[in-house]
Amino acid sequence: MRLIRSRARWRGLNLGRKRVSPVVQSQLLSRSQAEQYKSNNASRSAATEVARHLLERRTCLNSVTASNTIDPFNTLQIGEAGKSHYLISQFYSLFYPADCAYSPIRPLLRKEEALESALSDPAYLHAALVHIGKTLRDQTTLELSPSITYHLCKAITMINKRIGSQKVVTIDTIGAVTSLTGFELRNGSMASVKIHLDGLEALVKSVGGLQALVRSPFIFKYSCWVDFFSAIVLGTKPRFGLANPALLPLHPDLNNLEPYNLLTARYGARLSNLTGLPRMSQEMIEIYRIFRHLVVEKERAAGLQTMGITEADYQSLQSYCTQLIYRLIALIQFDTQSQNSLVFRLFGNAAAAHIFMFTYNLPPRSDTHVLMSTRIRATLEMIDVQVFQNAYPEMMLWVIMIGGLGSIGTEDQVWFIRLLAQFCYATGIAGTDEIALSLKEFVWSEFYQGPIFDEFWKEYVILRESLAASGEIGQDR
Repeated sequence: MRLIRSRARWRGLNLGRKRVSPVVQSQLLSRSQAEQYKSNNASRSAATEVARHLLERRTCLNSVTASNTIDPFNTLQIGEAGKSHYLISQFYSLFYPADCAYSPIRPLLRKEEALESALSDPAYLHAALVHIGKTLRDQTTLELSPSITYHLCKAITMINKRIGSQKVVTIDTIGAVTSLTGFELRNGSMASVKIHLDGLEALVKSVGGLQALVRSPFIFKYSCWVDFFSAIVLGTKPRFGLANPALLPLHPDLNNLEPYNLLTARYGARLSNLTGLPRMSQEMIEIYRIFRHLVVEKERAAGLQTMGITEADYQSLQSYCTQLIYRLIALIQFDTQSQNSLVFRLFGNAAAAHIFMFTYNLPPRSDTHVLMSTRIRATLEMIDVQVFQNAYPEMMLWVIMIGGLGSIGTEDQVWFIRLLAQFCYATGIAGTDEIALSLKEFVWSEFYQGPIFDEFWKEYVILRESLAASGEIGQDR
């Protein structure tokens, strides 16, 4: 095996930070999301800075005419306060620069659906404008904090007034609460996430559960995603079950998956032996096989449909992912005090990050990928990477790579690139093509080398070659 190389190369490695004691492990996992987002602005590349100035120039120009063209007949019922019309004119900035940034697969949350849904209700629109304000504030030098506060207060006031009136809860009101919960997830305020999530759960139950939201597809999908992501962030079980599970096909019949190969059998045995948890090890192997089928078969097929995925195929793909995410969350949240058992969390977070980026194709500015990358790094800092690399070489290479792809534009990007370069040097892997070959049997997607990651891979190649030439890969310079 090329991935299993001499331990001598690992002896001098400096993985960026020392492993931490179990006493502070929970602190690592709960590192403030807001702190991570703050680091984004400090670590953007020159190319990103150019894009920021272009966006800022474009948004300033648009603000001149926005108030005259967005709502000339005052049909939106929110007025112009809080730069409302200007923010509406910048609605697509959340999805900038492209709707399909990570893969050609149809996104879970499409910008046209998001705009149409938000414009249907004033409370919902106020909540959506909070997101736009945050995006523009983070990506430009525009001072939008007062506008964010204004729309946040207006949305909460409208929602509370509706709930207090004891009238029938509308789907649009649920959409507004979902949007506010999503904002707090981006903002890193976990206490506020829980408060809004409690309210969302109560409202959804009052209308008969998730199934009642199906008639509003965007709000249904958004509510499901917020539930998944909140569960991962808070370390709790999802609030909602599968919508009408009796009508969903079990995904998939395991007999239709690829048969066990040597790698799968080897990983199953090692997981059981090293963790001492045969049932949990078998669960992870089953999840891995289902996940591999998603990447190798279903995603590949969806990405090749140049005329666009059919509605039936799209619904099948989403159903498949939904059921898989529930199992991944349980894997991520497996409670353990054992270092060896952290392998479940590592794989679960990396697989979920892949789905959020490539299958759901969530916008880069949704900040989802930053949080998942942060959690992967936190777990990597708890373990002895060399020990895990010796036991699960392909999986560890893949986990580090996924963490790095999710970290683009943040300080963590440098940390992951260095760790990936060190790992590949120690295992004798040279360029990016060899990474693909090394991961083909485990799991590999062409999406991993998409245009959005060009700078990441260029920096990796430069560092990998530099460290190899110096022969001092583990030495800080």
